[in-house]
Amino acid sequence: AILARTSSTWSLRFCEIANMPFVKFENIAREWRFKWSTDSDNASLIKAQVELDEVLAEVSSIEGVASVQRIVCGGCQDF
Repeated sequence: AILARTSSTWSLRFCEIANMPFVKFENIAREWRFKWSTDSDNASLIKAQVELDEVLAEVSSIEGVASVQRIVCGGCQDF
């Protein structure tokens, strides 16, 4: 599945796996990941959460979306 934003609208488009009819699945995951920094009292982590909060309801309400999860690793600084 491809989650795409055009203008102010989100859409979920499903893609077929070519030449692999034996592959069956019920859910497709999409991961957005980036590194954050501990500089300035974790300012980039705080900003990332603010940005996520701004789009979370909209992304969660897209037809076909089963769930949205946020995972943060303090050890490797992944968001």
